Amino acid sequence: MRTKRITIPIYFGYLQLVIAKDFTKAAKAVKYKTDLDLSLYGAFVYADHNKKGIAVYTAFFKPDASHSSIAHEVVHLVNHVFLDRGMKLDRLNDEPQAYLTGWFTDQIYKAMR
Repeated sequence: MRTKRITIPIYFGYLQLVIAKDFTKAAKAVKYKTDLDLSLYGAFVYADHNKKGIAVYTAFFKPDASHSSIAHEVVHLVNHVFLDRGMKLDRLNDEPQAYLTGWFTDQIYKAMR
């Protein structure tokens, strides 16, 4: 299992990446509690806040995650940031959405290498 915590620029908070073959063990290691059977997932994202109230967006990926799986989870990450910051997706000005999509994608691919 590998983990990486990255400060999110402009929008604040942290991206925590967890790359592991066994999500059940990895979840315990990062203190994520759930009743879900994590062995059924190929990847997933959850949002939380630390004790200081700072947003922490955690994304779990298998070491061999597909491009489509990464893209799928990036959509969830971007939406979590927008919700937490009270932002609305704007199809006529989608630059914030595009910026976050690219940034999250870059961070995930760097961590996967």
